[in-house]
Amino acid sequence: MSQLRALVVGASIAGPMAAYWLARSGARVTVIERFPRLRTNGQGIDIRTTGVTVMRKIPGMEAAVRAKTTQLEGMSF
Repeated sequence: MSQLRALVVGASIAGPMAAYWLARSGARVTVIERFPRLRTNGQGIDIRTTGVTVMRKIPGMEAAVRAKTTQLEGMSF
């Protein structure tokens, strides 16, 4: 039987996560992105409940996320 090959389209938030889990299960994964270079400014995300559970299953991910965390002290309108 041949090895599963997967193509993940998009390297934003969900694409790399899908690629990680597919590769971890034994698939040969290719990720493509139409943006011409990697973005270095990141994206604001809020990780809660199930997201925290999944994040903790990836070795080193929680420490990496916490190292980049910013604290919101308040909001005014």
